[in-house]
Amino acid sequence: MHYALFFVHWKGYDDVMSLLLLIFLIGVPALEIYLFILVGGVIGGGWTIIAIIATAMIGLSLMRRQGLAVWAQVRAAQGRPDQTKSKPPIAEAAHGILILVAGALLVTPGFMTDIVGFLLLWRGFRLLLIAGILEAALTGIYSSAFSGSAFSGSPFSGSAPPKPDITPDTATDTIEGEYWSSSEDDK
Repeated sequence: MHYALFFVHWKGYDDVMSLLLLIFLIGVPALEIYLFILVGGVIGGGWTIIAIIATAMIGLSLMRRQGLAVWAQVRAAQGRPDQTKSKPPIAEAAHGILILVAGALLVTPGFMTDIVGFLLLWRGFRLLLIAGILEAALTGIYSSAFSGSAFSGSPFSGSAPPKPDITPDTATDTIEGEYWSSSEDDK
């Protein structure tokens, strides 16, 4: 069973998520402050502030350029009114969301958030991230659909039918039977 779906049904799920959120909200700023002090000690306080502002400006410029490119892809995927076929821009929407997250991280002062923001602006990293998220989500949905663990009360909530026991002895057995056609053409 997928770990994320396990936690959904675990009674302490809310407590664990609250603790992880608390660690994240305290840990990220603490790490950023540590990096400010470390970098400031190496290159100086003024240059550290200039670096923070420069990475934000460069990142926002890149975000704007890539955001416009993704928007053009969304428009192309939806098709023009004179076209009969159009496809839903799911991949483009995922890229757009990740580019917005990258922009938010780049505007946030800090070196670690800038690194993650710049990684999210890199299309190859976004593709890997989207593929990983989809794989985890689909694996979790698939496994829970057949195990009945995550969707209680849904049509998928039963257990999977038992698998046939195929052993070397039964794998070569022949099953005999009769069959007939019920169509009127055969009469």
